[in-house]
Amino acid sequence: MATTTMFPDFPHNVDDEPTEDWTVEEVMQWCLLRSHSTTERKHDELIDSLNIQLEVGKQEIWKCHEQVVGQHSGEHGQEEEENDDENMNPNAADADHNDTMASSPSKPSAGSTKSKKTTKKNYGTVIHVTITEGDYAGNTYTLKPGPRTPCFVGRSAGKKFRERGISIPKDGEVSTTHGKFEVTKDGKAWYTDTGSTNGTLFRGEELEDNVPLELEDGMDLQLGATCLRITLESL
Repeated sequence: MATTTMFPDFPHNVDDEPTEDWTVEEVMQWCLLRSHSTTERKHDELIDSLNIQLEVGKQEIWKCHEQVVGQHSGEHGQEEEENDDENMNPNAADADHNDTMASSPSKPSAGSTKSKKTTKKNYGTVIHVTITEGDYAGNTYTLKPGPRTPCFVGRSAGKKFRERGISIPKDGEVSTTHGKFEVTKDGKAWYTDTGSTNGTLFRGEELEDNVPLELEDGMDLQLGATCLRITLESL
């Protein structure tokens, strides 16, 4: 509120100091004006301080988000590598199993037990992906995910994207980990947007984060400037 609005007839400046010539009314008006001026200054300082704290808080939240996403991706990568190591040479494990059974049919070997535990299950569906739009148009990918071993798509060039998923680092509109493909035990194939920045479009509508979409043969998914065409193969 301006000085002229509060006390239009006040004859002095708010920065002046009262003298013996001032009336009691003028001194009281001056006190109110000074108090109001101080309050406005404190108000502005508080607003500036809160804005700074807000920006700092935003940066801390984003850092935590990136750490959680990175940790989540790392855990999946480690699990996949362990599964790959255990299943590197299934034929050798079968040979050991057969030799042991032949020499001692009544006593199963440790190799036989391990082979049974680490054999990969076939859930009956392979997902073929063809990129029809974007920098990677014409590229094709064959994905073989499972219920607990999804195949990821994103801008990351990490091992699990390059070898088991889809890596499209040139598309700046795609998040580092944009989404994932899964096949459930009943053989159904699913795609989930894992909370990407720009989202995933299906038939012009943006998918809800972390809500699986059942895949159908011939459907298109739009991730940034990249369009993925889905073809399902039943084994």
